Amino acid sequence: MLDFLDIVDRMWAGEKMGELDYNLRLFQKLKEKAKEIGLRYDPENPVPSDDKLADEVFEAALTLAAEIGVYATDHGRVFYVSEDEIKEAVKAVPREITVGAGRDSRRMIARRPDERSVPFIWGATAAPYEERLCVPIAQSVASLPIDGYGQIFNMWDIAGRRIRGTPLETYATRRAVEWAREGIRRAGKAGLHLSSYPLNTKASVILGSMDSDHLRPTDGVCCSHLPEGYKLQDDVLISAHVAHEYGCFVFDNVSADVGGFAGTFETAVIHNLAANLLGAALLKYDYTLNYVAIVQNFDLSNTPECVWAKNLIIQAGSRNTNLKNIPTFITGSEPGLERWFLETAAQIGSMPSGTATIAASGRPNRPKRLNVGGPLDIKWCIELTLAGSKLNRKEANDIVKEILPLIPMEELAKYKKGLSFDEGYDMITFKPKKELSDLYGRMYNRIKDFGIPLE
Repeated sequence: MLDFLDIVDRMWAGEKMGELDYNLRLFQKLKEKAKEIGLRYDPENPVPSDDKLADEVFEAALTLAAEIGVYATDHGRVFYVSEDEIKEAVKAVPREITVGAGRDSRRMIARRPDERSVPFIWGATAAPYEERLCVPIAQSVASLPIDGYGQIFNMWDIAGRRIRGTPLETYATRRAVEWAREGIRRAGKAGLHLSSYPLNTKASVILGSMDSDHLRPTDGVCCSHLPEGYKLQDDVLISAHVAHEYGCFVFDNVSADVGGFAGTFETAVIHNLAANLLGAALLKYDYTLNYVAIVQNFDLSNTPECVWAKNLIIQAGSRNTNLKNIPTFITGSEPGLERWFLETAAQIGSMPSGTATIAASGRPNRPKRLNVGGPLDIKWCIELTLAGSKLNRKEANDIVKEILPLIPMEELAKYKKGLSFDEGYDMITFKPKKELSDLYGRMYNRIKDFGIPLE
């Protein structure tokens, strides 16, 4: 298998290429791969159940990963990983890992389509909050039945200063980890697995929280490549290498921007899976976030086409590898709206598609104000995860087909304000106010009527 020094050698010896040329070649090859297997969006099956199709997507992604190569952004060079090297790396991925410490340790197990086990559940905030709220929110989230606390907080300001530049990014990332750590300690789960999503991919920011008082070897950190193909920065390579030697778990963030160089919804499926495979070969990721959104409007992350693409990515990966995907219940609207409940419910196909983990976070894809989201939203996503795990793909498909038309495209294209934490929760007890509790009860019953087996 490739090691750190092999990758460094290939970076320096790679083929000189401009980034735009790499992007255009990626775009062309994606079209060719989708055409070869006749991949077409199927509006009748937002939760596909065609195993042959999933396997064809996997093979297309495997050959694409070997053909497009890796763009070393700091060197302006492309180097290659062979199919055999990718296969060897994927074969070495364990089906099960244990994260967290002591009584709070949990197993994260690769699942297969239609498997009825419950995925590893993250409680994920990953939204900008005021500092005064971070510890109590972390505590309230950690008090829920979760297996890990993921992504922590994406801050805009710290200590009265707008976050800009590496010193403040490093400082804010460390504070976010500290607040999460204190919150889970107060919840009585000091050993719970934390997974940090740093404010950027600079090595100083990522590694700045890697010590026993912040991220422990039982925790995780995001060392994410750049989107569109596989673009690898020196900082990310350094961070992943040091994190592994430290003993930390490492994860990636794979995104496909439909309408950009990732192309269409069909090619986005192949794109994301190819990036997953390269990540396994290069940086040996332990788990991976996957996104599909529309570049013209990132609030459009739950169109029928996006839902189909995300479910097919999960199925192609879960049928053919032990790679551990993390879909998340992100939305184009804020919590506290009927539409938010419908958007999250439309994503229950992740579980029967075979996802190993799920991020129970109903945050908007692009939060436009502070303090959006709270523990009741995460509780709802946990309920959906447990219910979705009882369904097979065909059952989930019938349900999702009923839900998706209730959120027309013109509505999905508009960012909708719901209830911020301050508006939806009592600021002394941090319990949901009556308006939010009543909405939860109404939507719980409405969603259950679609056939989702909520308890």
